[in-house]
Amino acid sequence: MLRDKRGFIPLFAIICVLLAPAPLLAEEPSEADTAAMMAAGQPGDHHQHLAVMEGSWDVAGRFWMPGAPAPMEAEGAATITRVLGGRYLHQDYTTNLMGMDFKGFGTIGYDNFSKQYQATWTDNMTTGILFDTGQCDGTGKKTVFHGEMPDAATGSVLPTRTEYIVESNDKFIMAMYNVNSDGTDFKMMELVYTRK
Repeated sequence: MLRDKRGFIPLFAIICVLLAPAPLLAEEPSEADTAAMMAAGQPGDHHQHLAVMEGSWDVAGRFWMPGAPAPMEAEGAATITRVLGGRYLHQDYTTNLMGMDFKGFGTIGYDNFSKQYQATWTDNMTTGILFDTGQCDGTGKKTVFHGEMPDAATGSVLPTRTEYIVESNDKFIMAMYNVNSDGTDFKMMELVYTRK
């Protein structure tokens, strides 16, 4: 038998309180807890490493298909901005691939808690969001990400490696590889960013 509204609302409220995470039921956080939380949310050296990629860029792209004798080439443009107090980079990228307008956007940041770089990507030719994690070489000149991407042709998921190499304040390169199960890789894409 269904309860009437007067009996259901208090019961629902009690269930919500009982299922709430413990921190919500605890006392106010200590000064040490608050300091740790604030420190974990502040941009640091890794975020500064990313700052060199901020700006407006001409992008020379090359795209390899398995078995093709030469890569496809496409000129594009990107605008990369630091957002949310320098915690993340947001990129808007446009080009033309095989006669079709291609638009995509991504976010890169460094998570102080997990101590790794994180990146997302989405575009107008897919319906999924790619998510990669990575580490830099300590100087910020090279950052290597690992992730996965769907292969619509086979219905499988491909392991990937994406490398960002900063050559100067006015040039950096992004290269993406399919990583095979035998440890070999296949270069799928290379984007060369030159500051406008």
